[in-house]
Amino acid sequence: MLKRAGFEPIEPDQGDQTGPKSGGWAGGESKQHKALKAYVSSHPAEFGAHGEGWISREEYALLSGDEIDVYFESPTHWIGIEVKSTVSDAMPEDYRRGIFQVVKYRAVLEAQAEVSGRVPRPRVDVMLALQGRLPQEYKRLASTLRILVRENVGAGMLD
Repeated sequence: MLKRAGFEPIEPDQGDQTGPKSGGWAGGESKQHKALKAYVSSHPAEFGAHGEGWISREEYALLSGDEIDVYFESPTHWIGIEVKSTVSDAMPEDYRRGIFQVVKYRAVLEAQAEVSGRVPRPRVDVMLALQGRLPQEYKRLASTLRILVRENVGAGMLD
């Protein structure tokens, strides 16, 4: 698109490569994370997707280029869910990252709903679903940012 407008594309500086790797902060998706996504995807009513007519998707691509772990859609309601398995217990900052992912996904889905042309505009809910519990140090942050956190999701499913 830049070339069409008469501009030469600039390659971004790769900078420090010590941050998150593709596929997540741990360099890939754990077996526990995949299992938790599958659990959430197969239990829509537990996350507000009640009744008929819901579509369920894992790794749903948003227009921002992000992918949300689980997405439920009906004609009038969209629900996005970011999941964190207990693997995140070993790196608690991943819970903070999850909270901010929900903030971002909520904003993007709200924008997508706004321009969707659907009447009425779909209701959007986005939440953080945890296999375990949110560390105490992040509870106030989640509350301040109005993030719904579901704890102990699928308890015992991976034991």
